[in-house]
Amino acid sequence: MIKFFRHIRQRLLTENKFSKYLLYAIGEIILVVIGILIALYINNWNQNLKNDKAEKYYLEQMKNDLITDSLFLSNVSLNLNERLPVIQNFLDELHKDNNKKRFNDAFMQYININWVVLFFVSNNATYKEMESGSKLGIINDKELRKNIIDLYNHLEITKNIFSVNYEFMRPVDIELIYGKGLAKYQKNQNDLFSSYLSDDEIYKLKEIKFELESNIANWNWTVKDMQPVVESQLSEIRDMIAKINKQLVKKEKLF
Repeated sequence: MIKFFRHIRQRLLTENKFSKYLLYAIGEIILVVIGILIALYINNWNQNLKNDKAEKYYLEQMKNDLITDSLFLSNVSLNLNERLPVIQNFLDELHKDNNKKRFNDAFMQYININWVVLFFVSNNATYKEMESGSKLGIINDKELRKNIIDLYNHLEITKNIFSVNYEFMRPVDIELIYGKGLAKYQKNQNDLFSSYLSDDEIYKLKEIKFELESNIANWNWTVKDMQPVVESQLSEIRDMIAKINKQLVKKEKLF
């Protein structure tokens, strides 16, 4: 009987010792898991902080790029708006008689403002860097990211529209400039051509009225075609700058 009770006591002591070891082991496992979770949290926090800093940097650079594009297109818009009255004035003078000075002045203004090549190439260095490096994903706001991608697709389309219009006008202008010797209309071309067109020679251009009318009509159509494209693109760029500024304000609160 005594042996039986001793056996029961020893068993209880052994089981109690095992329970303590089991609890200790479970505690160790919990601590390890907690440590891993904390490490993962810190690592994720650090990575998110890096991503936020990178996003802020790229958005600031992109905003500067878009400001440059906006200034460029604003100048193009101003140039286009200035062209229409000059085009109309030259057309009017082309159909009037006996006023050499007014015709010649109108012609000079027309040449100076219209035969400047219209072109546009977006300052998209930041976007291209992000696109090629698969970094567009650091822009957390999915809608903003989509808007940025759409904007740069539209900027590429705008560049192509400029190119198409230039290719349309170039052969028409070249015929007048080189075929008719109009490149020699100013005295500052004297070193290049050893001569320049006199007032009488310029006035004689009224004799090619049909060719000038065709050139005027083409430029009039081109300018009116480009104006809404430029204004729409400017509006889209300004809206995007505002959206980026809003996102940057959010990022500033994180640092």
